[in-house]
Amino acid sequence: MLKSFFATQKGKAAIAMILSAAFWGLGSVLSKGILEYIPPLKLVEVQLTASVTLLWIVTLSHPGSKRELLPKLFDRRQAWKLLILGLPGLLEPGFGYIFCMLGLARTSASNATLIGAIEPAIVISIAWIFLGESVGFSLLWLSSLNIIGAILTVGFDSNLNASSLIGDLLVVAGTVCAAVYAVLSRRGVQQLSALPLTAIQQSFGLMLVLVICWLASGESTVFYFAGSQAILGLAIASGILQYAVPYWLYLVGLKTISASIAAQFLTLIPVFGTVGAYVFLGERLTLMQGFGMALTLTAVFLIARLRKDE
Repeated sequence: MLKSFFATQKGKAAIAMILSAAFWGLGSVLSKGILEYIPPLKLVEVQLTASVTLLWIVTLSHPGSKRELLPKLFDRRQAWKLLILGLPGLLEPGFGYIFCMLGLARTSASNATLIGAIEPAIVISIAWIFLGESVGFSLLWLSSLNIIGAILTVGFDSNLNASSLIGDLLVVAGTVCAAVYAVLSRRGVQQLSALPLTAIQQSFGLMLVLVICWLASGESTVFYFAGSQAILGLAIASGILQYAVPYWLYLVGLKTISASIAAQFLTLIPVFGTVGAYVFLGERLTLMQGFGMALTLTAVFLIARLRKDE
C-alpha cells in the first residue's frame, strides 16, 4: 500500500516534501548552534552566498536546466518573466530568514519552531483566497490535528521575557513571509523547473540580504570572516542544508501538489528539529512530545493521500 502510493507522482512529491522538512528541521538546529559564534545577519549572508553559488553551479552544469534557462535570459520578454518569477525570493529566503534569524537569536529554538507550525494555516487561507484552491472539511480537521501535534512536539518556553517576546514576533513576521512565498511559488513552478527557479529566487534573496547588511554595517562583509575556519565551514554547510537542498525539494513537490497540501508537510519540521535538538544539542524529549510526533506523522500521511476536492 505504502509502496504503491510513493511510486505515484503524488507520492514522489510527498517524499520531496518530507525530505525538505527534514533538511529544514535539522538545518535550524545547526543554525541555532552557529548563532553562538556568528551574528544573525552575517550567518544568513554566508549561508545564502554558499547556497546561491552551489545552485548556479548545478543549474548551469545540468543540461536540461541550461537548455531551459539560457534562451530565456537572452530574450527580453522571457527575461522579464524570469525577473517576476524570482521576486518571491525577496520574501523567502530574503525577509523571511532575516526576520527568523534575528528572532532566533532572541528566543528559544522551540518557540521559533512552534511559531513556524502555524504556517500551514496561513498558507491555506492565502491559497483559498488568491489561488481559489478548494479547502474541504477533511483537510481542515487534519490540518488542525497536524498543528496540535506540532504544538505537543515542541511545547512552549516558560521563560518568557521582553527579549523573547520580540524574538517571537520577528519569527511570526518571517513565517508570514514564508507563507506568502509558498503561495506565489505555486504559480512559478508551473512556468519554470524547480532547479533554475530556486537559483533565481535565492539570488534575489541574497541581493536583499547584502543590501540590508550594507545598510546595517556600512559595508558588505561577505568576503570577510573573522571567525575560525571550522565555524565558517559549518556556516557554509548549513547554508547548503537549510537553503539550497530543501528549497529545491519543496519546489519539486509543489509542482505536483497544491500549496495547501504542500504546506502541511512543513509541520514535520518540528519533528525533525526536536529530534535533532535532542541528538545534537542535548535538549529534552518527553513522552508527550513523542505523542505529538506520532499525531503529526499520522495527519501528514492522511493529508498526503487526500483527493484534491476533499
